[in-house]
Parts: sequence; C-alpha cells; structure tokens
Amino acid sequence: MSGWIKLYRSIREHWIFQDAEYFRAWCIILMKVNHEPKKSLIHGRLVHCERGQSLLSLQSWVEEFGVNRWSIRKVRTFFKLLENDGMIITEGLQKTTRLTVCNYETYQDIRQTNDKQTTSKRQANDKQTTTTKEYKEPKEPKEPKEKKPSASRSVSDKKSDTDFVDKVVNQFASAHGDYEVLAPGKERAAAGRLLAIYRSKYPDANSQDAIQGLRDYFDQCVKINDDWYRQNMSLSLIISKFNEINKILKNGSSKGKRNSISEDYKKGLLEKMLS
Repeated sequence: MSGWIKLYRSIREHWIFQDAEYFRAWCIILMKVNHEPKKSLIHGRLVHCERGQSLLSLQSWVEEFGVNRWSIRKVRTFFKLLENDGMIITEGLQKTTRLTVCNYETYQDIRQTNDKQTTSKRQANDKQTTTTKEYKEPKEPKEPKEKKPSASRSVSDKKSDTDFVDKVVNQFASAHGDYEVLAPGKERAAAGRLLAIYRSKYPDANSQDAIQGLRDYFDQCVKINDDWYRQNMSLSLIISKFNEINKILKNGSSKGKRNSISEDYKKGLLEKMLS
C-alpha cells in the first residue's frame, strides 16, 4: 500500500493511545480505508465505497489485526468502543461490513488532481479531533419521515420502502454473521412482513428506531436456545415460525428448559415484538 496518513501529537492524550494493541488496530483502520471512492463487487453485488470507508468482513479485520490475538468477538467489542466515541460508523451488509471513519479529513487532506500542494491553509493552533458530532455519511439518502398510510402512494414512497426492506435484510445478515440470501424475493418478503409487524406495534417509532429494534430482535433470534432453529435461522423461518420462536426466546428451549430473560426484555425493548 502506498500513500500516507497523518497523526497529531495530541493523539497521545486520547484514550486509544493508552492501549498499544488498540492504538495499533486504529492505525491499521486509518491505513486500510479508501483514500478515494471505489466500487467493489461483493457476492455478485456492486457496492459503492466512499473515501474514508472500507468493505471488509469481520474475519478479514481479524486477519488484519492479527489472528493470534484477535477474534471476531474482540473485533466487535473494539468497533463498539469506537462507535460509542464517535470515531467510526459501521453498517452490516451481506457477507461484509461497511466501516466509515468519522472526520476522515483529519487524517488525510484532499489533494488536487494534478498532485500539486493543496491550496487550503491551516491555522497554526488547529488541533486534531478524533470525534465529530457533525459527521454526515456522504451521498446517503436521508430516511423518509414516518407517515400515516394513505390511499395512494407515490413511486418515490414505494422506492423508499423497497430500500428500507433491503436495510432490514442487511441487518439480519450482519447479526447472523454467516448468512447468504439464496432466495432474495422470499427473504425480502419476510423482511417486509417483520417491518410491518414492528411498525404496527411501535407506530411512533422513526426509521432509525425500527432498524435498531429489529437488529436487537435478530441478535436474539440467531442466539436462540434451540439447536435446530439456530442452525436454520433465516428471515423466512422467523415469519413461518414466528410464535414458536418468540415463545422460545421468552421462556428458554423448546424442550422445557428455561433460561433467564435478557436485559433487553427486562427493559421492555422487545416485549411487543414477542407478545
């Protein structure tokens, strides 16, 4: 790999510098993300990857960070720390993860296409920031505001619903970790029905709430305390066995063995989905 990144001396004051392994992994992320937009073919699907983003599976990040010391679980924990501090944004896609470094221009200036020195000047007292509250992911359409169903729907409304169903499928694929959509039409139909169930139970939830709520539900489904369901879990199976799956999630295994209800259920986050 060629090119460069920059780090300010003030990084020494940041929490990530206190852990050598985490700091090394953070530097690898900065060096691995794109310095210019690219398109990648992921399992037959063309995915756009912007500047400051990467398209790598969690297993690929394990290999980048070092297989002897890292695991998929440790990568997830590390990414969660970075997300909570506003340093990255992750989005689960089919068979891969889109990672976006927030405020990427802090680490690499945009140079002119003729490779001449950039014309922008920085103030001498500028300080590096590793987080941003104003980050907006480039070229991503805004989620439509929730509207009450009307008798007639425009083409753009239907297109927004189609895109949102795809996001639900991607959230399940990310939660599963090793999931390939073999029947896209069937799985998208199941995702649409699950989205409709969620919206009927949470009519005031916005789009982000819906995605997060369904992701929490999928995280429970893929860890279900039943071997057969866990090995065959899919969106279409959730719909076809909705009541049975929810009963197991509430009470434990299908064989009568009960386990404790998770904290999410105690907080009531998924009570309506499971009712």
